[in-house]
Amino acid sequence: MLKTILSMRVATALLFIFGVVIGIATFIENDYGTQTARAVIYSARWFEIFLLFFLIVLIYNILKYKSYKKAKWSIFIFHLSFLVIGIGAALTRYVGYEGIMHIREGQSTNIMVSDVKVLQIETTNGEKKDSLEKPIFFSSMTKNSIKESLSVGDRDVEIELLEYLPVATKRLSPDPDGKEVYVSDSLKTVAGKPEMTRFRVSVGEESQEIALFSYKGGVGEIKKLKFQDIEVKMSLGAKVIPLPFSLKLNDFQLERYPGSMSPSSYASEVELTDKEKGVDAMPFRIYMNHVLDYRGYRFFQSSYDMDEKGTVLSVNHDPGTLPTYFGYILMIIGMIWNIFAKGGRFQKLLKRTKKLQSASLATLSIAFIALSSPLYSASPTISDEQKTYIDSIDNEVVDKFSRLTVQGMQGRMKPMDTLARDIISKISGKSSLYGISSSEIVLGMTTNPTYYQELPMIQISHTRVAKDLGLKKGTKFAKFSDFFDEKIGYKLAQKVTEAGRKKAIDKNKYDQEIVKIDERLNIAYMVYMGSLLQIFPVPNDTNNKWVNPQEAIKDFQPEAGGIVKQMIQYLFGGIENGKKNGDWKSANQAIAMIGLFQKKFGSEVLLSEEMVDMELKYNRLRLFQRLIPLYLILGVILLILSFINILKPTFSLKKTMTITWSILAVGFALHVIGMGLRWYIANHAPWSNSYEALVFIS
Repeated sequence: MLKTILSMRVATALLFIFGVVIGIATFIENDYGTQTARAVIYSARWFEIFLLFFLIVLIYNILKYKSYKKAKWSIFIFHLSFLVIGIGAALTRYVGYEGIMHIREGQSTNIMVSDVKVLQIETTNGEKKDSLEKPIFFSSMTKNSIKESLSVGDRDVEIELLEYLPVATKRLSPDPDGKEVYVSDSLKTVAGKPEMTRFRVSVGEESQEIALFSYKGGVGEIKKLKFQDIEVKMSLGAKVIPLPFSLKLNDFQLERYPGSMSPSSYASEVELTDKEKGVDAMPFRIYMNHVLDYRGYRFFQSSYDMDEKGTVLSVNHDPGTLPTYFGYILMIIGMIWNIFAKGGRFQKLLKRTKKLQSASLATLSIAFIALSSPLYSASPTISDEQKTYIDSIDNEVVDKFSRLTVQGMQGRMKPMDTLARDIISKISGKSSLYGISSSEIVLGMTTNPTYYQELPMIQISHTRVAKDLGLKKGTKFAKFSDFFDEKIGYKLAQKVTEAGRKKAIDKNKYDQEIVKIDERLNIAYMVYMGSLLQIFPVPNDTNNKWVNPQEAIKDFQPEAGGIVKQMIQYLFGGIENGKKNGDWKSANQAIAMIGLFQKKFGSEVLLSEEMVDMELKYNRLRLFQRLIPLYLILGVILLILSFINILKPTFSLKKTMTITWSILAVGFALHVIGMGLRWYIANHAPWSNSYEALVFIS
């Protein structure tokens, strides 16, 4: 009986169940919020017992099969990785904690407040005292139960939860007395609105009710009850945690998208002081992906105050991080070793398997073709008239425009074709739009923004966003103009601000989509304004900086700025003239003039014709997009066959595995080649010390 309960088949089944449970938790988190997911699954006692049982099964099988012997080290390392990850998870669960630190500019603090709500109770009877401190996770989808007992002297104090409301709203009840009651219109907690918990506190035969209100990240208000000679103090909210060092905020910096109120990034300039370690005013800059690590604490940039004079840092103290990472490393080593080890399980499976029926292979081939098809995901549609208009720019003009060198935001020099593809992919989620080249669309957006603002191209991945914009249910792509109203302006302004100020862990899928859509909208706006097109090198700049047309016209010396303005006017006028009468001479001349300007003032970093050709060919190959469905299909195949083979070792899959691994090998080789090309293109642009003796273009 014990052997059956602790068998590897049970371990495999547990892994499958674990995947299902985590999937369910994701849906619960989306519909009911993170707190409910933690209450029902992640922090539930049954889930801890489930994971503990899995580790026990694992240990039993390690000892039973003696995988720690030299001949089985690959298996032992793989199984050991789960134990190490389990230890890391236990340290995170029982020792680690996280929260937030709020600092105003010019002030310093060593105080953080916990991310988890803590129920704190203290009872007093003269000099006799008793207390309780317990983390609490409330569920919005199931019944909550809290029953606690404290003793003061020879008397017991009983506390019982009567009601929980994720969002407490005060309203009049329908009874004749018109008594006010609290109700909740939401299944999730809402930032800035209180949760309410109502408790019954009993001492002997006497009982009283008390309502506690708590805010996300807020310290709970202490409330008192009196029972003759016994006093009860209760609070529910974040716990104050002092740190062994302090941080001072010197400056909070918020950057916005050009011409927009939407934040593109924000950062905190801080100083760390630790008298115990002799550290005095150590400067550090905390921003999106730049974390401050110190004495086991990690500080992330999380949010900010509305007046932009204060920062909110997410604080994480997790001793389980290193064991968990070490466990992942062991898992990867064990997996790779086990695949290629002679006499290993994988090799044995290949030897004893038989041919798979051709029908199955045909089914897999059809599935692969289906997933590789352009119809795999929805695309925006436009009328034939609209398509004819936006696809009417001369091919020679588009080709020359796509070959212009542009400087990316991170300083990388690349052809306009690469930037255009990135732009279209970002705003639409598609590698191309309307069957028209990305360069042609970006050129049109820049030269005739009014027309393109009425085309559906901005991806929407959440039905609620479509509703917010007043669009039909199921709309997947919106026009730029859909986001604005003459009376209220930007329709999503308030929602973007609210979502942007939330911690990453507190953002639900709607918040995440709001932030993404706002970014797509701002990228589209920057294309309309031309601010992403950094195509003009700053004359004689030692850092080889390039700028967009607006900056060039504004900041260059009058003569150079005037030339830039003339080239842009020629380009815009040439595109308009070409669409009207088919004469593209001015447009071609304007692009040629921009190219000459780049050679004159940006020759040190300008891409050669050979490099441009190479990158354009690489772009057209679309290696990574073509490999995604391949990896997806093969991953699903391997997962299914692995489970089947563990439960039924006689299952035949030799031919399938051979073909699968052959395709994977080819795919991996293409992936490596693609990465190599990308690295070469990004890091080996030709460098030249020559300076061409050209005069200003007039």
